[in-house]
Amino acid sequence: MLGPDLASRLLEIDEAYFRHTGKHLPMAIPGAPIDLQWVHERAPYGLLAHDGSDQPRFIYANEQAQKCFDYPLEDFIGLVSELSSPPTQRASRQYYLDRVRRAGYSFNYQGERFSRSGQTFQIFDGEIWELSPPGSVVRAGQASLFWLTEVEIKTAKHRH
Repeated sequence: MLGPDLASRLLEIDEAYFRHTGKHLPMAIPGAPIDLQWVHERAPYGLLAHDGSDQPRFIYANEQAQKCFDYPLEDFIGLVSELSSPPTQRASRQYYLDRVRRAGYSFNYQGERFSRSGQTFQIFDGEIWELSPPGSVVRAGQASLFWLTEVEIKTAKHRH
């Protein structure tokens, strides 16, 4: 269920995405106005955000991301985001996040991720962006959108 706090957080994520890409988050119907409920509950892509602290913690996860990582929302929120990657992938993940911190946005990210049960899965065509407006002295964190299969990616490309 998308309550007011989650809706506010998701709107912040979408607004930051728009600042970096000139587009809103992908929707089921191309060009449709943003539907926060759909993005949270039914989007075929994972959507995550972590805060801007030195050891970032998740502040948002849509239902697709919750399924992928095998965490209910109440356990996902507050989890150290580094734990979403297998130990062997954490250095490359951090390198990429640092690059996004400098550039503001990046795309074509892929990598292996780690669920709560210890299963690994591959993410594709990931986009990561800064939540803070350009020039902001306070870091709000970063958000990430990812797909699980090449089929989803090809379908989504037609929506933009």
